[in-house]
Amino acid sequence: MRASFFDKCIFRVLLVIAVLFNGYSARCQQIGKWSFSQKGLPVYQYTGALPFKALDKDGNDALQPEDPYFLLGNYKLALFAHASGTYQLITAERAWGRVNAAERPNYGWNEASIAVNAGSSKKVILTGVNSLAANQRLTEKYFGVGFARYSYKLDDALTCTRIISVKPSAKINTGNSCFVLTIILKNNGKFRREVTYSERTVANFVLNSTQYINKLNRPLIHHANINIDEAKEIALANFETKANKFLVLPAKNERFVYDIAPPSMFMYAKGLAGSYTSKIAV
Repeated sequence: MRASFFDKCIFRVLLVIAVLFNGYSARCQQIGKWSFSQKGLPVYQYTGALPFKALDKDGNDALQPEDPYFLLGNYKLALFAHASGTYQLITAERAWGRVNAAERPNYGWNEASIAVNAGSSKKVILTGVNSLAANQRLTEKYFGVGFARYSYKLDDALTCTRIISVKPSAKINTGNSCFVLTIILKNNGKFRREVTYSERTVANFVLNSTQYINKLNRPLIHHANINIDEAKEIALANFETKANKFLVLPAKNERFVYDIAPPSMFMYAKGLAGSYTSKIAV
């Protein structure tokens, strides 16, 4: 198992929450079905196509996002879990912004992949609208109160389950700004299999109010400084803020239209069972 950071890339392992949103249903398009968990809470199974194309009442493109999402979060963090396995980490402590912003607006960046058998250069991408997640025959996706679960059938014997778990707020204005990502690999065959699993995301803070502005023209620049403790398998990304035009920046505890002190990102990898080695890297 490998969690990796590339360039300014980091994976944030640990908690969030739950308010469940339906996807898009236009012109009676069937994209999923509801059920209940063992606790009696609602669960939605997304069965629609990826990329998804919503149609209006006249059968025309409704211009909706191609990757439906479900909202998990608490008072400290919002996480949009997409049908493709992509997620967005949102913060609003001072101003709305994405902590793992993709190059395109209103989207996050992360990647999960797996390679089966030692020495194999062929890896299977598990996230994204053009990945294995788009195969309705090999992938199942469930979204409920406090979780998003993606199950992949890799071959006749090997399966992978990827679960984003969150912690709802117990009281108003409280919450844990982390989430747990659990990976379960199951070999139903008779022979030993060797796999390499990788989970990545990017430490790229972009304010919602500036995401449509060219990077070079944004009022503030946020740079990620990453530190890694390989022995403890912990990585931390702290954001440094610099004014890109003339601005009188306030103290960190003062109100301001922009966020000059974004939250840090961290990752911690922990194995619960099985024989494996893991590594955190940039």
